[in-house]
Amino acid sequence: MNQYAPHFVMNERSLIISAVQLKNLLVEMQEITSKNQFRSRKKEIVFYSKDLMDSIARYFFINEIGLLCSTMPLDQSLKTLYLNQKWQYYCSFKKQYYQQYSAYCTESEVLDWQAIKHYFQTNDLQYAFTFFDPDHDFLFSAYFKGLQLILEQLEYAMSISSVLTNHQPLRWTKSKVDLSLLVYALYEFNKNDQEKVLLIEWTDAFEKLFDTSISKNFHQTLSAFQKRKNIDHTIISQLADIIQTKYMDIEV
Repeated sequence: MNQYAPHFVMNERSLIISAVQLKNLLVEMQEITSKNQFRSRKKEIVFYSKDLMDSIARYFFINEIGLLCSTMPLDQSLKTLYLNQKWQYYCSFKKQYYQQYSAYCTESEVLDWQAIKHYFQTNDLQYAFTFFDPDHDFLFSAYFKGLQLILEQLEYAMSISSVLTNHQPLRWTKSKVDLSLLVYALYEFNKNDQEKVLLIEWTDAFEKLFDTSISKNFHQTLSAFQKRKNIDHTIISQLADIIQTKYMDIEV
């Protein structure tokens, strides 16, 4: 389950992939329920009331945050307001289900694991799982666990958005060719085979950082640069010179 722990990176693509992976995990867990091979009643209860609930809670978290990201305003000035509205929306579940939420917070709720078991053995999980579905109140434990993760994510995102809204963007004073070379070099230097991070994600990040545009013709820019007769003197070599000079100043 550690691989499905929430990471505070609101990336729509990675969230969608994680949601699919979690749904597949739940389908695999359903196969376990159909075999009903538990060594003891205690292990069976733990499986239905804890393991499954934790998996569903993480699915709700990932899925809801993915839906939220898909309608996120591009305008930074509107983003904080949007996140605050969503935060209030999710907080409303606490008010709507106050009694159940109180029981959850005080850990005095009694989970109907038999109802959970029946649900998993009789439903097509590829189409199931509606967040806070009152018809399945035996899943309230998972609802509230997912809700807690969602609110933590929103509070974190609001704090970051507020800082960005009140902070003037950094200015890139060199050419877009220089910035493209820098992004490409950092991407190649930092990447590893285990990650699925794309070069376009790096260009997007630097565009936001410097409030500029380089992704549209990124590869054409690099190709045009490669056709130059002299490519020895670039921003990369200049950075090396700057660092070397600074190092020598420090040593002296």
